[in-house]
Amino acid sequence: MGVSKNFNVWSDRELWESIASGDQLAFSHLYEKSANALFGYGHKFCNDKRLIEDVIQDVFVILWEKRQQLTINRSIKFYLFRIFRREMMHRLQGTKYIRQGLDNFSEESSWEVSIQELLIQRQMSIDSDRHVRESLKVLTKRQREAIYLRYIEGLSYEEISSLMDVKVPYLYNVVLKGLKSLKEYFVTNGIVNIPSLILLLLFWKRD
Repeated sequence: MGVSKNFNVWSDRELWESIASGDQLAFSHLYEKSANALFGYGHKFCNDKRLIEDVIQDVFVILWEKRQQLTINRSIKFYLFRIFRREMMHRLQGTKYIRQGLDNFSEESSWEVSIQELLIQRQMSIDSDRHVRESLKVLTKRQREAIYLRYIEGLSYEEISSLMDVKVPYLYNVVLKGLKSLKEYFVTNGIVNIPSLILLLLFWKRD
């Protein structure tokens, strides 16, 4: 009888080495652990659920087929997001979702979780909900992406800079300016009892 594996306590390196050797259970664990995060990230590009799911499937097919050639020297999550972003942009080329320049991300609505669910789960007031909606509008699309990847998905600045193809110092500036804009919005609107970033985390994060 085989010994049960607790993949949750494995490091990324251990997990990837097992996947590279052909461990399908380890690969399934990675899929179950990562699919929801990729789906949420995909919604920042478009609202086509089927397209996002197709791209996620493509990402894991690519990962499995190239598992013996890939060397993971950063987090597995970073590689998944990088492949996913590349495949999404490729699939969206020429579609209605692609905009010019930094407008690759869809409008504010795609950055928001269900308002009704949030109000029920977090017992937030309608007024707080309105302010969070409005605060998102002070961020550029690049600021939203960078802040989302840093504070929601927990990627490092180095990983995000590679993912977004920008220099780390520039990325620091993007994030800091975004957080400053959020702070100014909340101070201007007299919201001092709930930090703006915490509100955004509640608003963005899917349980």
